[in-house]
Amino acid sequence: MGDQISEVEELERIFADTRAEPIKISYAAIKYVTKNFAEVIGRGGFGVVYLGGLRNGMVAVKKLFATMDLSELFATMELSHKQFLDEVISLAKLNHKNVVRFLAYCVETTLEVREAEGKLADIEVQQRFLCFEYAPNGNLHHYLQGKKFAT
Repeated sequence: MGDQISEVEELERIFADTRAEPIKISYAAIKYVTKNFAEVIGRGGFGVVYLGGLRNGMVAVKKLFATMDLSELFATMELSHKQFLDEVISLAKLNHKNVVRFLAYCVETTLEVREAEGKLADIEVQQRFLCFEYAPNGNLHHYLQGKKFAT
């Protein structure tokens, strides 16, 4: 619990300091910030976005979809992890007044028992999260389509 609180405090520091670099945080800290993934604020082809709260502001936490096809899981795991790391590096370099700030990321690997080829097997499942500053006026897709936003 203490590590989780210190990570959340570090995330709050990053949130307040526009020059700070994004950090890696734990799954426990992500759960804490999102109040156990209580409020979905968006969905897309790559994941679900949850609202999170800090003492000094709101964040949007995107949970990226995991690979679910077990026959391809092992072949794609290394590639998709590299793609995720490349995305984190790109987001960390991005700094523009019209783009929400990337604050943190999380990669958590757990073992799950699943059926594969008619047998039960321990499968490593990676959960990946990206944490951004929350922008309350909708998303780019709706903006480009000219839809009205609730403020």
